[in-house]
Amino acid sequence: MTQKSSDFALQPFRVAGLTLRNRIVKAATFEGRTPNGQPGPDLTEFHARIARGGTALSTVSYCTVSPDARTFADQMYLHEAVFEPMVALASAVHAEGGAVSGQLAHCGAFKRSAPVESPRPLGPSRCINQYGLLSGIPRNQRAASLRAAHRR
Repeated sequence: MTQKSSDFALQPFRVAGLTLRNRIVKAATFEGRTPNGQPGPDLTEFHARIARGGTALSTVSYCTVSPDARTFADQMYLHEAVFEPMVALASAVHAEGGAVSGQLAHCGAFKRSAPVESPRPLGPSRCINQYGLLSGIPRNQRAASLRAAHRR
């Protein structure tokens, strides 16, 4: 990296009304720190450490939109019980001078965990689950059910 490009990367950056301390972003990578789908102190410290190192924006990975949107049971889904731990995580990152974002996700046809609310995985079309037939054949997620999931 040249002196000029490193100076550029370390300059404050404004995006969508948010000013970041530099242009360094930790992309979403599954941390494996949400046992039973619950964020806790280990996930909080992981992201606080990233911010402490100077990263401007740390992305919490795989925040699914429903329990059935998870590939594995240890992935977090957004519901009321994760609100408080996620506020603690954001506060810890902010205390280190960083910002935090979340990667919204849905596994689609690529599902391995047991069904919670839906008997079969949902996907954009009917296909074979990448984990095999015993993991379920996804049913087509029609427009009406997409609207219903969006309202939740």
